[in-house]
Amino acid sequence: QYGNTVGDNLWDALAEVSGKDVSAFMHSWVNQPGYPVVTAEVIDDTLVLSQKQFFVGEGADKGRLWNVPLNTNWSGLPDLLSSKKVEIPGFAALKSKNNGKALFLNDANMAHYIIDYKGQLLTDLLSEVETLENVTKFQILQDRKLLAKAGVISYADVVNILPAFTNEESYLVNTGLSQLISELELFVDEDSET
Repeated sequence: QYGNTVGDNLWDALAEVSGKDVSAFMHSWVNQPGYPVVTAEVIDDTLVLSQKQFFVGEGADKGRLWNVPLNTNWSGLPDLLSSKKVEIPGFAALKSKNNGKALFLNDANMAHYIIDYKGQLLTDLLSEVETLENVTKFQILQDRKLLAKAGVISYADVVNILPAFTNEESYLVNTGLSQLISELELFVDEDSET
């Protein structure tokens, strides 16, 4: 009476209802290990979004790609990053079209990936940190901690973001700050006088 099924049956059923290729999307997540880090940077007025596999510690990059849902707060950007890199020209105009708001990806932390904001994108985000949702603030802290742990950024870069969270009252965000500071304590010499 009852039989076994496979994931593809579920993806096919969801595709039929949604009209989207759910199977192609899901295979990139369930048929390979790990998860990606998405790097966001502006180079010569071009927004560059790229992905690669995220590692803490040793790991061999095998060129894996995911269908990454960008879930951005901006209009005018693609819904998915499914290639290694996408370049979106006219960053200044795009920012203006979005009322000058700081760009952030993975709104409400709905997907499982790390974001490495570079340069002005990180500066803009930190300048608006008090207006962001608590889960987004926590996500920024967690991502920066993981990027430092993986050696992608330095722990000095992590220390530099802490002043943006000075007036934080959220339990969730303060938990993230506490975890981050605990990670930094690994580098403090207990016998030092400072």
